Amino acid sequence: MSALHAVRGQTNLPVLVSIPFGTVNTTNRRWQGQGAPLRALETWLDREPLILRRQRTLSITLNEDTELIGCTVGTGLVAQFFEAYEAAGGGPTTAARIAVQSFFGSFVSSKFSRTIMRPTRCRISVDGRRAEPTEFSLVVCSVFKDVGLGIKVTYRAGNAENKIALVTSSLPASKLGPQFWRVLSGRALRDPQGIDCLAREWAILFDDRGPLIIDGDRFNVKCATIRPGPVWSVLCPN
Repeated sequence: MSALHAVRGQTNLPVLVSIPFGTVNTTNRRWQGQGAPLRALETWLDREPLILRRQRTLSITLNEDTELIGCTVGTGLVAQFFEAYEAAGGGPTTAARIAVQSFFGSFVSSKFSRTIMRPTRCRISVDGRRAEPTEFSLVVCSVFKDVGLGIKVTYRAGNAENKIALVTSSLPASKLGPQFWRVLSGRALRDPQGIDCLAREWAILFDDRGPLIIDGDRFNVKCATIRPGPVWSVLCPN
């Protein structure tokens, strides 16, 4: 999407076709791209009935000079999760195992849960107002209510035009992990210093450089600004 947007521009975007290639397929699943990839491709090539959906995205500026388009952005727990996920070889089973191990380990503040939920030093501003915490164990922004594995942490996503869902927490593993059941049911995290809002724009500034995960890809950046991105037309199997 980033390359297409750079070439075609905001007003001349092509229609996308949703085909479920990849490992976890979070974006594709949210776009209703279900089933075997070759079957989805055959459906498109055979001109079988398809549904045209309008799908929101995020516009992401890295280090004030690199423009990307994505659907989910995060750091803290998100970055550490993907670090452990890639180290273990990836795949849906690995993702589920890490989530379960982190959750149960958080009740006894296990080393693994503390590693996954260790805080990242950074500053966050939302619509021009700086948040108080200087480190965050969770930062996630998405156009999807469900960011994968049934985790509905950004449950506000899509509730307002031209705004994006942002959720943060500065809680330690022992207080953040046990709230896993809340996000599975689409309820807000309990954190007096946390952010849970719909924003027109938010920015993150790391102390040095820090990890930012965009749709599963890792970028080491100094800063980033995230705002509502273009709305794409996506053909999905009926």
